[in-house]
Amino acid sequence: MRTLLLCLFLFSCGKAQSSATASAMAANATTAPSSSIPATAQDAFAVANQIRQENGLPEMQPDPVLSAVAQAHAEDMRRRNYFEHNTPEGTTPFQRMEQAGLQFNAAAENIAQGTASAQAVFQLWLNSPDHRKNLLNKIYGRQGIGFAGGYWVHDFAN
Repeated sequence: MRTLLLCLFLFSCGKAQSSATASAMAANATTAPSSSIPATAQDAFAVANQIRQENGLPEMQPDPVLSAVAQAHAEDMRRRNYFEHNTPEGTTPFQRMEQAGLQFNAAAENIAQGTASAQAVFQLWLNSPDHRKNLLNKIYGRQGIGFAGGYWVHDFAN
């Protein structure tokens, strides 16, 4: 029987953005994930919102820009065989979000490796106090999820 190595890390710092505006955030928000997002990641949007609903929190809207950032990071980790919030060049999640034109006042990222199911990855995150805190933080109203070959990225923004 293969041993499944599951690794979880947290990157959960708030980031101030003086240029963030409510209208810009509303313009980025959508009600459905992009069809270019892998089906496994699409499943994760529903799981995330089910968990939030069970905890008396509003749903987070899928954000196409945040999803593209999360997906690109998951694919990069898989392709280059690393598992970190920062790229080997040192680019942080917040820098990736800003480079994509995303505006936010606060943001966070959960990553995981080693499972292919949305249910399984969210169970891991719920069992980790810091990951759970990100998922259940009422400040976040937008989410982006990426999945590539066992690498998960769940980005949050307000």
